[in-house]
Amino acid sequence: MLINRFLQRSSEKSRGNTLSLSEILTNQEQESHRDLHTLIIVGGHALYLGQDPYSEDSWKGGFPGEGRFYREHADYAVQIAARIPGALLVFSGGPTRTDAVLAESQSYFNLQEDLGWQGHYDVRERTATEERARDSLENLKFSIDLFRSLVGHDPFRVYALLQI
Repeated sequence: MLINRFLQRSSEKSRGNTLSLSEILTNQEQESHRDLHTLIIVGGHALYLGQDPYSEDSWKGGFPGEGRFYREHADYAVQIAARIPGALLVFSGGPTRTDAVLAESQSYFNLQEDLGWQGHYDVRERTATEERARDSLENLKFSIDLFRSLVGHDPFRVYALLQI
């Protein structure tokens, strides 16, 4: 499963180890991801705390009243990815707050876990997190870099759900 191996890679990197892509994905997984051609990016703008996905109190760091917009961005991206079997969904955003316990991108992934991927569990298998971006431009750049490293070529089409 792409996301679990990517998260393993991220945790290995945080411990000072660097793993190559071939060490992360099996040959079969690498081949299956070569069919991906579209990149869908959701740029993180707040941290989902993991309580009630529909509560404004479940978001930290965003502007008051905007929690539903962050959730809607993530929901919409999952719906688009469900319609495009060749799409890789990337939740993008690093730990932009000094007191953050996880990256914004990982919190958006957790949000979809809490929402049951809206019934689109196949999208979960084609989802990764990009955990370095600090702004919208980096969301775009680092997500394209991640797509290239996971799939082996540039995306043919990019959809970006970013607040600028």
